[in-house]
Amino acid sequence: MHSFWNSVDELSKLIFALQWGSTIIVAALGGTIIALTIHKNNLQKEAERIKDVQIAQAREAAAEANSTAQQAILKQREIEQESLKLALRLEEEHQARLRLEQGVSTTQSAVQEVKAKQQPRHLIEKQKETLLSVLSTVPGTTIEMTYLTDRETSDFAKEIIDVILKSGWNIDKLTSVGIYAPPTYGVVVDLSEEQKHGIAAQTLMSALERAGIKFSTRPSALPHVHLFVALKP
Repeated sequence: MHSFWNSVDELSKLIFALQWGSTIIVAALGGTIIALTIHKNNLQKEAERIKDVQIAQAREAAAEANSTAQQAILKQREIEQESLKLALRLEEEHQARLRLEQGVSTTQSAVQEVKAKQQPRHLIEKQKETLLSVLSTVPGTTIEMTYLTDRETSDFAKEIIDVILKSGWNIDKLTSVGIYAPPTYGVVVDLSEEQKHGIAAQTLMSALERAGIKFSTRPSALPHVHLFVALKP
């Protein structure tokens, strides 16, 4: 072994071999490094491409989601508008129905009012009972009375006269007339200022009011409270 290292030729060969081997190793390592670098770059490029694709997909998904959200908002607004229109239409129909019902009710009331005006006046039993109950609290009271001779008025007046007499009141002067001017309607109580606060006037007006018989008053100079049954209103 010692002689081998002492041989110049052999040592030169060894050095050359080592140099050549080193060169090959360096070349091999360089190639490997280059190959790895290229592969790394390729991987980075692929990673960048994948990243770009993912970003693009994310943006597309976001845009699609935003579009969907916008469409949902628009759809919601359309639904709200339709609901509002429906509510307004229902309210209009409700108001129209109310107007129609009111019109029918008004028409029916008008018809009933016309029919009532066409019907002759009569005292119902409840009115007779009320008049008799109130008037009989002061029997012996005296009044005067006048009525028109048309059929409707005279029949109504006779019903009132019958109750007055049954209550124990006196009719001092009972007069029937065919024509009265100016034309007078309803039931009228004629009385003076002094008679207004007397028993006869107060009791008679209370009886008429409680029986639901409408009446009016007018001043009079007659000696007694006067009850006038005039034309049907």
